[in-house]
Amino acid sequence: MNLHNVWYRGTVEFRWFEATLHAGRIKAYLQFCLAVAAKALNGRAASSRKRDFDPQSAKYDFRVFLLHLGLIGDEFKTARKHLMANMPGDAAFKNGRPKPEDVLPDETTTTLINEAGQVPGLTV
Repeated sequence: MNLHNVWYRGTVEFRWFEATLHAGRIKAYLQFCLAVAAKALNGRAASSRKRDFDPQSAKYDFRVFLLHLGLIGDEFKTARKHLMANMPGDAAFKNGRPKPEDVLPDETTTTLINEAGQVPGLTV
């Protein structure tokens, strides 16, 4: 971020993003910068505590941060998509997507076959 322009032109310059001509990415970067600036102007307090980076929850944490900035709804859907595209982890689950456990069949659907190859209680 270049604050040198504040004294000369009354503007702030963000040098965070790589050069691109992709309209969706440019829009996402602009919306993110505007949201950060609005949060800085309207926020009541700030925390100086540095958070540890956890690759398993990085995408989830950044998504929550974007939601706290106010990037909520369909109008910011592409911004969230482009900003979180290369982040590790899962956006929906903090500790990674849970693994499906082996589902045991219900007792009502299983049929027991005795040693003679017949189903008990079934007469033919």
